[in-house]
Amino acid sequence: MNKFIRVFILFLFLVFTIILFLLVRPVAITRENSITVNSVIIGVSEGGLKDIVISLKGARDIYYINKGIEKGLNVDDLNKKLMNKSVTILYAKPRMLSRFGPMTDTRFITELRLDKEIIYSEFLSDK
Repeated sequence: MNKFIRVFILFLFLVFTIILFLLVRPVAITRENSITVNSVIIGVSEGGLKDIVISLKGARDIYYINKGIEKGLNVDDLNKKLMNKSVTILYAKPRMLSRFGPMTDTRFITELRLDKEIIYSEFLSDK
């Protein structure tokens, strides 16, 4: 019986380790791993640590470009160019754990397009 308990505990530990690895591994940032949204921009602001935060008409989610200020984007220029314009946004698919945390409505923008012009993209090296 003692041996059975050891094997069972080892089995549970291995299962827990595999599940934990699958939940916390980073998600690849690719076009195939992105969700597309078409909407009208109603606001662009700075937030977080030099992030660009974009508000979309009819959406309660928070869309952001991670460290957008450091990547050369300017909030005022984006406001002038994108305000009340229809854009296409690709954002990374949420990870499994992100559905249960306090940031469930936060969307990491992987690409921002105005008509055929790419305003921002994480995929520039893919071309």
